[in-house]
Amino acid sequence: MNFCQFFGIYGVESQKRFKNKIYSYFNIRSNGRIPINVLRDVSNLIAYQLYNDYKGSWAKYPKSRKRYSKLKIEDLEHLYWQNEILSLIKRKFPEELFELQYHSAG
Repeated sequence: MNFCQFFGIYGVESQKRFKNKIYSYFNIRSNGRIPINVLRDVSNLIAYQLYNDYKGSWAKYPKSRKRYSKLKIEDLEHLYWQNEILSLIKRKFPEELFELQYHSAG
């Protein structure tokens, strides 16, 4: 039995699980104020980027495989990802962003 089998580490969890966790996180944080299409698309894009980061880190840092085997929601709180998320929304969904600002101000 090798190290990974002993600790139950078989790789990075699926990208679908990343998407589901990120979607749930944003849906809860926004109290349903983000349109579903924006929420879904942002979750998919962020999940894709984070999944690839985790996958690369999992391979590059064998001693940290347990840490990179599952998405940590705290990573979404990091300033880098907050800026990435805002930048993504501004770039991809300018009309929806205007609606979000309008509804949250009123």
